[in-house]
Order: sequence, then C-alpha cells, then structure tokens
Amino acid sequence: MTFGNRKVIYISGTAAIRGEESLTGAGLEQQLHITMENIAVLIGEAKPAILRVYLKNPEDFEEAQQLMEGYHLGIHISYMWADVCRDELLIEIEGVAIL
Repeated sequence: MTFGNRKVIYISGTAAIRGEESLTGAGLEQQLHITMENIAVLIGEAKPAILRVYLKNPEDFEEAQQLMEGYHLGIHISYMWADVCRDELLIEIEGVAIL
C-alpha cells in the first residue's frame, strides 16, 4: 500500500519454502535463515517495522529469539505458539515493512 511517499508492505505467512517446495529435514536455524532470506526478497529496500514469529514447538522459543536477535533489526518481535502453514515446517513469520 502506498501513502504519499511511504510504502507499507504486509508480509503474510512467510516460511522456508522455495517455489512450491518446503525446506525439509532442516532444523529451526536453517528454516529461519531461509525464511528471512525470503522476506528480504519480498520487501527489497523496505525495513521491517514489526514481525510476528509463529513457532510450531514452544520449546523452540529461546533459540528462535536468539537467532532473531542476530539480525539486529531493532524492532518489536512477537513470538507465538501456533500451527504453521505446513506440517514439516517449524517456523513462519509475518509482519509489516515500510519504505
């Protein structure tokens, strides 16, 4: 969406999927890395303003939080325990980016 000279990009349910294929046999760290790469492609020059991280397993919270901190985004990130888009995936991220 465009508001004057600002663009708002809604990031909807992005996960470790390339084309139609899920990244299978990978742990949380690799799935998170691929998910963040997918988000970077989607938002281009825009900067994330807020993200919600959905975790399939609540015990992955601390690892996910540490991994996300490594991106040095400086934004609010919410973590939720929920089903993700595909059974084989451990994490899904949605949010908003602004350009």
